Amino acid sequence: MSTSDGHPALEIELKLAFPPEARDRIEAHAVFHGPRAAGPRSGHQVTTYFDTPDLALAREGLSLRVRAKDGRRIQTLKSETAANGAAATRGEWEWAVRSGRPDASLLLGTPAAAHAADRLEPVLITDINRTTRMLTLGDTEIEAAFDEGFIRTGGKELPVHELELELKAGPPGPLYQLALTLHADLPLRLEPEAKSTRGYRLHTGRPPAMHKTTKPDLAPDVSAADGFRQILGAGLGSLIGNQPAAISGDPEGVHQMRIAVRRLRTALALFKPHLEPHTTVRFGEQLRRLGQVLGEARDWDVFTLDTLPAALDAGPMHDLLAPAAQARRQAAGNAMREELARPNLTGLVLALAAWAEDETLMLDAAARTARLVDLAPGLLDRLARKVTRRGKHISRLSPPELHKVRKSLKKLRYAVDDVAPLFSAKRVKSFRKRCTGMQDELGSINDATMAVTLVEMLASDSQPDRIPAIAAAAQWGDKRRQKAMRKLPDRWAEFRDAAPFWR
Repeated sequence: MSTSDGHPALEIELKLAFPPEARDRIEAHAVFHGPRAAGPRSGHQVTTYFDTPDLALAREGLSLRVRAKDGRRIQTLKSETAANGAAATRGEWEWAVRSGRPDASLLLGTPAAAHAADRLEPVLITDINRTTRMLTLGDTEIEAAFDEGFIRTGGKELPVHELELELKAGPPGPLYQLALTLHADLPLRLEPEAKSTRGYRLHTGRPPAMHKTTKPDLAPDVSAADGFRQILGAGLGSLIGNQPAAISGDPEGVHQMRIAVRRLRTALALFKPHLEPHTTVRFGEQLRRLGQVLGEARDWDVFTLDTLPAALDAGPMHDLLAPAAQARRQAAGNAMREELARPNLTGLVLALAAWAEDETLMLDAAARTARLVDLAPGLLDRLARKVTRRGKHISRLSPPELHKVRKSLKKLRYAVDDVAPLFSAKRVKSFRKRCTGMQDELGSINDATMAVTLVEMLASDSQPDRIPAIAAAAQWGDKRRQKAMRKLPDRWAEFRDAAPFWR
């Protein structure tokens, strides 16, 4: 809802999808009964979403709807925010209206103001039976809403079976704890897409879109706890937000989920001296395991779509290896989709989000009272020292040793991105440039090494007609690796001589 001064309220909610046959079992859960739960209220909601003929509002991350409920009509504008955590966070403006069509004059003073004079037409309808209960958990009030019905557009429809948990008042920690409690007992999974997003996809026929990870915009005086929470939230938002694209087979969706896992692991590594160790180790193990599954799918995506065409061009040799590579890619993609469909991902995201909201479980006493800008130099020093130690005598290192240097450098680079708003932009840019140069060469070496590894896996399939093509692809990988190795000492010297901007 909009506030009295015209600014939007922030809506914070979790969407948890469930199989239709599980509705009664979920609603019978003890958390929805007893003194902490108000009685249920049921109603029927028909909501029409409007947009310009060219869907300009959707392109700008806005949704405009008119909802008929209890004899009233409510016009609502919502704005997408950067993915930031397990829960969706959106700006929301709300007005009572008399008509079933939006009042465009109300859009003045909102992000949709530029479209107040545009023609607005209905795009999709959601037809939902909703049952709500208010839950009081300490100082936190949560609205739990069971939504079942359909999203309809152009003669097509999608079923909806989901539980929405919306924070109405108080701190968000109990929201995540409630979701964790329910998830432990019931078949629930996080639904990262709003109904409107799913409806627009149904309308256009487009697959789910990937979302690049956004860097947290930390305030200069942010506390260590809030800084860690925001950094973790950005990674979690990207992880769960790219799940639909990854499941649909979009290579960039897989790539962004893998990056999100790396960023989350970096956050744990950066703050490690101040984090509760037992919890940190277990979260790290879960993230590493997820990263391995995503990594295998990503490696075969790159090999099949990029490496083979570059190494062999279009021709007979490429055609000999492409079917086998595609089969491996399909198998890795299927394994990834099976992993993402399991309950583990939802449990991991909710657990990390709940943990980040409890400072006493998350951080030691020193960090709980410190500003992040005061802790960051020591934290970055640790990561930088690890890169320097692993990169010593870099021209003599084996491919596995270079891979370790690359992983440590990536962690440093991600950590630099995370805390960059706390320091001089000019000095950060200079240091980041040195990191990027080094990263590019190590990336080329890793890609070439991986190409040879995957080619050798194809060779193990015992198809003699592939041998010449396999040899050609391996030779291409070796040449590329040698070229990058020649540049590596200079890039290493540039990086090693870079002045740390945090000192």
